[in-house]
Amino acid sequence: MVPRLWLRRVVLGGLVALLAGASVVTAGACSSSSGNGSSDGGSGSGQDGTDVQGVAVGPQGDNIDGPNDFDVNIPAGALGSTVVIQVSALAQSSYPSNMPALPSKWLLQSYIYSFQPHHQEFDKPVAISIPYNNLDSSTLTVLSAEPSGSWSAVSGADFLNGIASFTTTHFSFYAVVTLAGDTSASDGGGGNDASKGKDGGGSSVKCGSGCTDTGGTCSAGSCVCTDGYSSCDNACVNEQLDVGNCGGCGIACAESCISGECQVTLSSSESATALAVDATNLYWINSSGSVVKAGISGGSPVTLIASQDGPQGIALDAANVYWTTSDGNLVSIPKSGGSLITIASGQSGILGLAVRGANAYWGASDGTSYAILTARTASAGAGAPPTEVSSQLGGAQPVAIAVDASNVYWTTKSGLFSAPLGGPPDGGSAPQSLGGVGGNGVSALAIDTSTAYWGSFASGSGTVQKVALAGGGTTQLASGQFGPNGIATDGANVYWTTQAGLVLKLPVGGGTPSTLASVSNGGTGIVVDATTVYWASGNTVQKITPK
Repeated sequence: MVPRLWLRRVVLGGLVALLAGASVVTAGACSSSSGNGSSDGGSGSGQDGTDVQGVAVGPQGDNIDGPNDFDVNIPAGALGSTVVIQVSALAQSSYPSNMPALPSKWLLQSYIYSFQPHHQEFDKPVAISIPYNNLDSSTLTVLSAEPSGSWSAVSGADFLNGIASFTTTHFSFYAVVTLAGDTSASDGGGGNDASKGKDGGGSSVKCGSGCTDTGGTCSAGSCVCTDGYSSCDNACVNEQLDVGNCGGCGIACAESCISGECQVTLSSSESATALAVDATNLYWINSSGSVVKAGISGGSPVTLIASQDGPQGIALDAANVYWTTSDGNLVSIPKSGGSLITIASGQSGILGLAVRGANAYWGASDGTSYAILTARTASAGAGAPPTEVSSQLGGAQPVAIAVDASNVYWTTKSGLFSAPLGGPPDGGSAPQSLGGVGGNGVSALAIDTSTAYWGSFASGSGTVQKVALAGGGTTQLASGQFGPNGIATDGANVYWTTQAGLVLKLPVGGGTPSTLASVSNGGTGIVVDATTVYWASGNTVQKITPK
């Protein structure tokens, strides 16, 4: 049986792309084609304006699908030989030259999709499903067009719950539209005449095609936009998707605009896990054992050190980066690069890491019981042996650690605990329980000035919970979270990633989580600063601004 091939699209919170600005790429495994159709783009940077990769489909057929119910079902026998199928959702800013212009009477309710090879004929009908803005289905139409041809309606299309479904025996351009009203070039009654540069009053029109092409009308030289669009520089734009007007007029994105926020890829070379951020750089650990940094405002990643033995947690102070290794070491390196500094060695079962002031904190075992330990950082003259902040943990291994000015906090599989800093030198302070964490394990921990937040695995699901740092009952903020991984907070909101590939945000007071990003692989680490959320997923490290 041929495996199902996933196409990646970035579509957030169920919002279907409406037309402008954001370039969304669907991708599968690269392959060569022996098909009989023609392609405008080819592999790499295609004529359709997106970085398109192909999925090789043979006579056995295949189902190519992705998030938010995008789907192409090619039945067995539809193809006589292997063909590389390419699908891309087109950005308005980079429509290909061979795509016919959409008549101004139509208002886009989806991306325009390019299915390649164009003119590819199938021996059996191919079923296509594409998402659209969920309007009254009675107003919707699916249009198709051949390269350098004209748009025409697709018969027999079904519209249900934001998904348009139809069949075809050939590939071309497709889009879901709704009638925007009579905005023809000449209506004989003083209507909009964009092609002649006049409006109904005979004045010179300042609105360009960016107004009328999206269903807007030009009145007295000003662009009047339909619902869902805003007038920016006398053009109708979707501020949720337009890279030049993302979240507001004139707010430009370097890459893509998703739900009114700029999304940027900082690295796409290999799998990253733990993240940390300061005022100028993002730091992370790669699965290959390297510690990497990249400027938060752009630039290529820089490897600070490579070939570390299973690096895990990561933390920062003003001058150094710290991490633990699977062979029992806590080490650091200057942020600018340099020699490795050992903070502690021979730490059995080391897990969790936090740095505050002149000290680093972590969990480890002496062979019979776990403890929370501390040692001076590299910035404070590392070298003295570690001391215990809290012992008597028994077999409960610390998983995640956080620290504030008064206490250190940590999670185990069974609970959340704290201990005061500066306890007795002979074993430190006894752990104080702040409550049970629930589930089968804890993935991460974050604190603000008053509250601790963590993600908890449960059978088939997971939760995000909180409790006051002073103790008290725990509160469940979100349930049904498939493997919540990294977690972060800025005091106003809590952010987390899931194994299902979501980046989520929720006010600390509770409510309904909102989706910041939907990615093709499960998310891992996540951090925030004053304006931006950063996360790792699969082989990518990305950010979205504003958060």
